[in-house]
Amino acid sequence: MFFYHFPEVTGLKLTPRELASIAEIDGVVGAKLTIVNRPYLQAAIKATRRSAWKVFVGPRSCSRIAWISAAPGCFARSRSLALPT
Repeated sequence: MFFYHFPEVTGLKLTPRELASIAEIDGVVGAKLTIVNRPYLQAAIKATRRSAWKVFVGPRSCSRIAWISAAPGCFARSRSLALPT
């Protein structure tokens, strides 16, 4: 299961530390963060870094942030992007 975090729509604003807590839940293998905030995304990716946890970003405009932060890719409306490992 992936956790989908879209605070602009839901109004729920989790901190990177709270996302790290979610990363510890069995069966939740990653997250899609729909947030256009580079410092937040980088902090969230860093806080949730563990071998099995994957953080994808979106929208597509965030694909460079994913690449810089070593996220596995970007889920976007037009197409999805997997970055080389």
